[in-house]
Amino acid sequence: MKQCLIRYGWITILVLVLVASISPFAGTSTSYASGTQFALKLINERSLKALSVSGWDKQAEGALIQQFPNVEGDYQKWYLEYLGNGYYHIRNVGSGYLLDVSGVSSSDGANVIQWPDNNGWNQQWEIIGTGENDPVKIKNRGSGKLLDMSGQSTSDGGQAIQWYDNGGHNQHWYLLS
Repeated sequence: MKQCLIRYGWITILVLVLVASISPFAGTSTSYASGTQFALKLINERSLKALSVSGWDKQAEGALIQQFPNVEGDYQKWYLEYLGNGYYHIRNVGSGYLLDVSGVSSSDGANVIQWPDNNGWNQQWEIIGTGENDPVKIKNRGSGKLLDMSGQSTSDGGQAIQWYDNGGHNQHWYLLS
């Protein structure tokens, strides 16, 4: 009996250490421990397509962010980098550039692009639970608007934009490893 309690005690300690080492976004597949980053796919709940850097030059500054079927390309994978203030940088694995609202816009319909880190609030994102199973909302710090698939598109090449929170499933994202 004593050995059983000791074993469960060690398991409890290990679980507590693991939980304490995970980023503040614990409890979802986006967490990473001890600074180790996990590449994630951002899958739109409505279309079930992956958020992707678009165009022939996936390394280009200002390349549009669109949705396409998931083919596991680095241009479809993202790192969440916690900034310590409730916000994240969302960095593309392939290019190293950040998810960015073009032109620091606060307008509905502004394009989402990739851009080098410039310390702008238009490159900082809050991850918010939807209360509906696993999807999250991704809210831009600069504009207060959500990452959205334009026109509730389910088509390949649908454009990522920002839009006010209208409760649409095109504004919900699965963060998958």
